[in-house]
Amino acid sequence: MAAGGQQSYVDYDAFTAPTFSPTAYANQLVLQTNNPTDTPLDLSTPLSRVLFDVQEVDTHIDTLTTQNALPIITHTSERAEASQRILDEVESQVNGLQESYRRLEREVQERYEAAEQVRLAAERMVRTLRLGRSVQRAVQMGRQVEGLMEGMQKGGCGNMVPAANALLGLRQLFNTTGKGEEGDGLGRVQVVSTLRNEIVAPAERGLLARAQQVEASKLELEPDHLMHRRKT
Repeated sequence: MAAGGQQSYVDYDAFTAPTFSPTAYANQLVLQTNNPTDTPLDLSTPLSRVLFDVQEVDTHIDTLTTQNALPIITHTSERAEASQRILDEVESQVNGLQESYRRLEREVQERYEAAEQVRLAAERMVRTLRLGRSVQRAVQMGRQVEGLMEGMQKGGCGNMVPAANALLGLRQLFNTTGKGEEGDGLGRVQVVSTLRNEIVAPAERGLLARAQQVEASKLELEPDHLMHRRKT
């Protein structure tokens, strides 16, 4: 068979065919060098044939490379130079992309980070302002409760209802602890904790005791009132 302009008995077309199977080729060599009834099979002959074919191919390759050394070297050199040019171009493009990314990072990301810091600061300022207003409202209501309780202790029973309403308002404020609600964060403020412990809690106990006293007084006066109605 012809291969690269040189005559050779090796069937290169068969070896390079997509359907070539090494197993089928080996089986074919064994059958060609043995009879189906031979026992044991002679494997040295087909093996020698394969080795001889390999030697023939190696010789053919050596002959081709020797005869075409200059074209092969030239082609290899051209391919290497072309590969280097492609590599240089790719590296240049990559460097350009990296520089563009760094510029984009400076122009966009740094500005975004600065804007994010401003947004975070503004958000925290709003939360602080909201918390300050809640603390101010709690303190005002606490002072109101304190004044009403002082008046009630001096005998002013008319202060009981306003004091109860003020305490109820404070209790509602303290219970609105959800995120973004009016009472969010009040529990972490020292002045509010002091207000709850030293004013609100004693006021609730005092108001409850006062209400119980009033109720007991009504129960004590009720029989005399009924007796007076019977006499009349």
